[in-house]
Amino acid sequence: MFIETKRLYIRDLTLQDLDPLYNYAKKPMIGPMAGWKPHQDIKESKVVLDWMMHSKEVFAIAEKETNQLIGTIGLHVRKKEHELYHIKELGYALNNDYWGVGIMPEAVNAMIQYGFETMQLKKIIVGHITSNIQSKRVIEKCKFKETHHEYRDHLGEQKVVIMYALERKDYGKDISI
Repeated sequence: MFIETKRLYIRDLTLQDLDPLYNYAKKPMIGPMAGWKPHQDIKESKVVLDWMMHSKEVFAIAEKETNQLIGTIGLHVRKKEHELYHIKELGYALNNDYWGVGIMPEAVNAMIQYGFETMQLKKIIVGHITSNIQSKRVIEKCKFKETHHEYRDHLGEQKVVIMYALERKDYGKDISI
């Protein structure tokens, strides 16, 4: 898969992404926002990278200028019934060096377009823990609507996750990627 936006490439992950993945995945503020522990060593990042590459659900967010990995984004099947009804759950992580400059909304809008136009999804869902205000802003900027709250395991604790959805029928082509 390959998508080009104004500042980014959304592309398949490769083994060349290992060092940049480890460099941000080891940071204490990245993983816990998304529900995973910071990576302890590069071997852990290699296992995760191999899994992501094999899953075919997770893609690199790369800076266009350098093609270097700065984050990941994916559309996942979390529940069997979602697969039956053409629903995927959006997930993402971004190196904090790139927070606050509109990178993630740009990547999310590209994945929304890919999900609805290429994958023919009927609905894309996304969620964040209540304390993840950065994700909340991204989700709302990308026109998802809050649907419900649910409890999920988050680093060994049950946490409230605020869930949102965007349906294909409500998807507008006025997004900019």
